[in-house]
Amino acid sequence: LYANGVELKDKVLTVTEEDGWAWSFTNLPKYENGVQINYTISEDAVTDYTTTVTGYDVTNSYTPGKTSVGVTKSWQDNNNQDGIRPESITVKLLANGKDTGKTLTLSKGNSWAGTFSDLDEYKDGELIKYTVEEEDFTNANQYETVITGNAETGYVITNSHTPATTEVSGSKTWDDGDNQDGKRPESITIRLYADGVELKDKVQTVTEEDSWAWSFTGLPKYEGGREIRYTITEDMVTGYQSEIRGMDVTNRYTPEQISLSVTKNWQDQADADGIRPESITVKLYADGKDTGKKLVLSQKNSWTGSFTDLDEYADGEKIVYTVEEEKVEGYDTVISGNAEKGYVICNSHTPDNPDTPEEPDTPGNSNTPNGGGPQTGDPTSLPLWSGLMAVSGIVLAGTLILARKKRYRGKHTK
Repeated sequence: LYANGVELKDKVLTVTEEDGWAWSFTNLPKYENGVQINYTISEDAVTDYTTTVTGYDVTNSYTPGKTSVGVTKSWQDNNNQDGIRPESITVKLLANGKDTGKTLTLSKGNSWAGTFSDLDEYKDGELIKYTVEEEDFTNANQYETVITGNAETGYVITNSHTPATTEVSGSKTWDDGDNQDGKRPESITIRLYADGVELKDKVQTVTEEDSWAWSFTGLPKYEGGREIRYTITEDMVTGYQSEIRGMDVTNRYTPEQISLSVTKNWQDQADADGIRPESITVKLYADGKDTGKKLVLSQKNSWTGSFTDLDEYADGEKIVYTVEEEKVEGYDTVISGNAEKGYVICNSHTPDNPDTPEEPDTPGNSNTPNGGGPQTGDPTSLPLWSGLMAVSGIVLAGTLILARKKRYRGKHTK
């Protein structure tokens, strides 16, 4: 209390709610030296309040504290690889666990960040605890949501989604007669492409130990929400044609084939003895084993022919082809040549040319002295002469028979 501006040290009151926030100073002198005293009051400062004194009344004004809460959205979905991120999300504000009805919409347009502002800091003298929640959104079940931070530093809502993955697998089919020619490589190289772009870190070397199969795993299934189309290529395999169907590769190799010619040569003085057969049969051998293939040569085909469509290799090794003639009686056989140039089968037979037997001396012209042989007109010599002629005939017939038998004993040389 002040009297004419001078504080009255003994007139200080402490006022509380129990006093009804009211005060009273009584029994104060009204005049001093015949002049009415002017009483005034003042109030000690009240923290955070503005004081207004009107007469003897005091008004204390206080503006409740305000605060703001920041919210930021963080997406952990590999830049929306699967294309399931919503265009916006809604965040609710809660005060002491109760929905305030206030919301924020976050989107790419506001960089997925916003602020709840002009919020009362206290209620009933207690600091309000503000929290946030995210409302459900399309594909929310594919995201895991974690909220970190606080009202003072701001909240971060992190939505995490593990992008879908896929795998592609394939295998090799060799169409090469079970590597008949031995041309199959020890390994092949498979390259993977995503939408036509080669993935440099996705190259596989495949061998027989891998069962000629490959698999690329852990591949992203989508990019920008669109399913990725994976394809493969195979590095060129020399001598083979490649066909790719899906993720499988077929390599085709046509085994080399050759033909082998055979010519028959007769050395029998144009079949002088008339024993040449009308045809002969030639058998084909591969590495010494009968192939079951045969050629029939005759005058109709000029005694020549060919074994065709013969595999050149077996198990990677070149096949050695030879021929053999089925036995021809009465002929010696010699085979010359080779598979590359052709074989010539020469059958030789030497016709019989027996010596003509000497004619006996004509009777009457014999130089035999008298008494040395029968004489013409000598009746006593006729029986002897007849006997000699008979013996000569028998000897000549035997000689012819033996010669013919020898002719048929000719052997067939291979």
